[in-house]
Amino acid sequence: MKRNDWILAAALLLAAALLGAVFFSGRQEGAYVAVSLDNEEYGLYDLSEDQVIEIGDGNRLEIRDGQARMIDADCPDQICVDTGAISREREMIVCMPNKVVAEIVQR
Repeated sequence: MKRNDWILAAALLLAAALLGAVFFSGRQEGAYVAVSLDNEEYGLYDLSEDQVIEIGDGNRLEIRDGQARMIDADCPDQICVDTGAISREREMIVCMPNKVVAEIVQR
């Protein structure tokens, strides 16, 4: 490999590392969970406040340590509960049977 090839390879690695650092940096300040029920806004909750939110009659969303996760749902498939915690912008938890969507947003 020539000298210019090494410089190009180093530049590409540096660019990939910087992009990865930005992408995987985690939750940013000012992050919220926007919850909708039956396609209507249900509430907007700060990720920095630990709390449990009752959504409608069948879902419970827990916010703890800057992450949100569905801890309980009365739907048969439990996909929303199995989704796990979310904390980055545009990540979401969806409960199709109960028409609940929880999405991380910046405000």
